[in-house]
Amino acid sequence: MTVKVRSLCVNDLFSVAKIISKATGEGLKALADMQETSEKEVGMAIIAVGLAQAEDETKAWLADMIGKTPEEFGGMPPTVALDIVEQLMEQEDLQAFFTRASALAGKMGGKK
Repeated sequence: MTVKVRSLCVNDLFSVAKIISKATGEGLKALADMQETSEKEVGMAIIAVGLAQAEDETKAWLADMIGKTPEEFGGMPPTVALDIVEQLMEQEDLQAFFTRASALAGKMGGKK
């Protein structure tokens, strides 16, 4: 199944910051250790932590990236999530986006 991922926008910054701010324990440590890794690895880590610790928010964000509802997204093949991440990694300024989202999440202080 082929999906088309829209470009990142301001709302995505807040969505990802909320996902990151919910990270706890090992998930938070994994994200903190991502400083020397590729953009794709950072994106995959955020998705993995998000699915484990902020499932609803992560599903809603990924669904929105392809113009679907969370319910529609939930019924799609699991490879769609990987397709979304791969397409996101092709977007310009992705590293700056994740860096700023992480900083915003820190300012949010783990608020849920």
